[in-house]
Amino acid sequence: MRLIALSIIWLLCVSNPVFAGAIVDQIPTSEKLIALTIENAQSTDTVAQALRLLQEQGVRATFFISAKTAGENETLVRTLVSAGNDLGNYGVEPQYWGDTPSDAIKQQLVNAGDRIAGLGGKPQLIKPPFGYYEDNFLQAVTGYQPEATVVRGIDTGDWMLTTPQAVLERVLNQAGNGSIININMQAKTAVAALPSIISDLKNAGYRFVTISELLEKGKKQEQQAKQPTEKVQTLPYRVLYSRPLSQSAVALTFDDGGNTAQVNELLAVLRANNVKSTFFLLGNWIEANPRLVKLILEDGHEIANHSYSHPQFTRLSKSETENEIQACEAALTQSAGQTMKSYFRPPYGDFNNMTSTVLQDKDYQAMVIWSVDSRDWTGASSAEMQENIMRNVTNGSIVLFHLHGANTVAALGQLIPKLREQGYQCVTISEMLKKT
Repeated sequence: MRLIALSIIWLLCVSNPVFAGAIVDQIPTSEKLIALTIENAQSTDTVAQALRLLQEQGVRATFFISAKTAGENETLVRTLVSAGNDLGNYGVEPQYWGDTPSDAIKQQLVNAGDRIAGLGGKPQLIKPPFGYYEDNFLQAVTGYQPEATVVRGIDTGDWMLTTPQAVLERVLNQAGNGSIININMQAKTAVAALPSIISDLKNAGYRFVTISELLEKGKKQEQQAKQPTEKVQTLPYRVLYSRPLSQSAVALTFDDGGNTAQVNELLAVLRANNVKSTFFLLGNWIEANPRLVKLILEDGHEIANHSYSHPQFTRLSKSETENEIQACEAALTQSAGQTMKSYFRPPYGDFNNMTSTVLQDKDYQAMVIWSVDSRDWTGASSAEMQENIMRNVTNGSIVLFHLHGANTVAALGQLIPKLREQGYQCVTISEMLKKT
């Protein structure tokens, strides 16, 4: 429900723009970085407790402390800033701004910003007390610093979860590259979970940075993306069943659906064999499995469009076709902060001219079908799948698998070495389109 509410607020801001800066929940980056924010530390003890926890774990964070509390604890606040932590703008006092006129909120930000800047902080990083983000607040930010960064981030659920373990599990399920995790120092379950949150994410390979550092990383990545890079060979839109190459290669591709029990094992097999693949995922599957989606991306695989809800496309109107494709794209952006590859696989391999027209209008490069069906969806045994694939595979074959195939993992573990013995290289669809 919170995601829906935030989406509604975002849409309102788009349709009635009142703020020109950035509102960030996550900052897309290819690096395994996490930004931690500390908010609502209202006393010397809570500020010191938060700083001690961070020092014990060897990480830095962005503190959102009211200007009043910061002024009363100037030495301690200067210590946390000198240790490399950010100090952001949290207003003069922690109070709910729901009924406060925007001019009054602006004055709070001005007064707090002056004090924060004097302590070495960064008043352009703003987080409203109690997570309030509606129009009067955004209007106030525009009047104060139009290019400011308003910070939201992951909701730890501390307002409804009763144990640190529950908070930990919620955070780990949502965290990914560029995530922002908020810790409310008045929420005992969140504070108790913080050491485990840090240690578990560090063990998973994440590095903790401040909001400023994460913004800088995101900015550099955006600039690099604008630089001329090697592009996929320019090709007309095509319906792709296979693509023979000068060097023998096959693309192992995966569609989603059904249970997710073996996705980790499937990724482990691909990782062990150093194979990168193309995953055609449903939008509703992406929304239901954000952690698995992030694991797929972090392992270097690419994600392409398989529609939002797996309908039969020959029975859809043009607007329904457009909605299915767009909703799948949006699901990946919202769940992982990533842009989907410009390839589409229609459910059941079922399409018509209108499907291609919509894809071309949306600048899709290819509708990717397959030339070899593993038939893992039938419950075929590992041996049957291997025999079928090895009998039918040729240079440029696109092989269809499913994440939920009962014996897919077992088959892949033996199939990939067999393909290599026959001289085949396993590639992604992007690599297949680049090669000649």
